[in-house]
Amino acid sequence: MSAPIRFHAHKPKKKRKPRELGLHKFTAQYLAFAAHHDVLFFHCPNGEARSAATGAKLKAMGVLAGVADFVILRGGFCFFLELKGPKGKQSVTQKVFKQRAIEAGAAYEVADSPEAVRETLRRWGVATPPRGFLRLSEAA
Repeated sequence: MSAPIRFHAHKPKKKRKPRELGLHKFTAQYLAFAAHHDVLFFHCPNGEARSAATGAKLKAMGVLAGVADFVILRGGFCFFLELKGPKGKQSVTQKVFKQRAIEAGAAYEVADSPEAVRETLRRWGVATPPRGFLRLSEAA
């Protein structure tokens, strides 16, 4: 006898891989310590699993699929930073958001390592690495 077929109201979301979660934590800590005093940043927590009803409610409230993980503001400019694990790829909705963000005049980058995060934030002029931070944070 075969197993019963199960139907889901929505496709279950993949759990964030530990390596990607670590990159999210690193980025938040790095920005907290290295961002210039006039930088505002926050993490956009769109990726967690939720029920279909909660998803519908959030969508009705304006939650947008594909938004980058970090939103960074400085001097009237907006920067979006999407984080991926070593083998992570952007979803279709993330690619659409990237295009729309760039067309609206924002900067957008995908980073897959602490080194890529540091280099992107340095290039954007939003963070300067404090001495010793890299060794201490990567030892954890």
